[in-house]
Amino acid sequence: MDRASPAARAVRRRAAIVRALRSAVAADPSLHEARLRLGRVAWKLGEEAEARSILRDVLDRKPEPPTALLAHLFVGRLDEEAGRLEEAARSYEAALALDETVQSARVALSHVRLRRGDSASARAQVETALSFSGLRPEPDPFWLYPWGPSVGVEERLEALRLEASS
Repeated sequence: MDRASPAARAVRRRAAIVRALRSAVAADPSLHEARLRLGRVAWKLGEEAEARSILRDVLDRKPEPPTALLAHLFVGRLDEEAGRLEEAARSYEAALALDETVQSARVALSHVRLRRGDSASARAQVETALSFSGLRPEPDPFWLYPWGPSVGVEERLEALRLEASS
């Protein structure tokens, strides 16, 4: 029985997560999503410099657009939290360059523009985001991020079942 406090157990779980992500990235440098998640975990643990370095490395490796989009969003958020609003706006705009319909990037860009005092542009970004509501062919990658590879698992398993039975 683990008699450690909930806080101590949480610290151990976070350390185990970081070790697992570092191990995955070391074993296969092409695992862009593992690297992305490692960057986000570093950010959430307050290690902004490490998070920025890892996320920039993700972008330098030219991952698939959904992963690149998330990396731009996370770098933008790091910049926004640090008060570097111009840099944050550029990151959010880079995410939108990958997919103009991404609501999360438009809302983030709107927030930055509002913080810079440009309420008209902020409103325009939100209106544009809303104009794509219900029209996206795929969900916003940011909405799916918390579930990771589990998204679509039923469809993938069914395809494997069909392949195995043929």
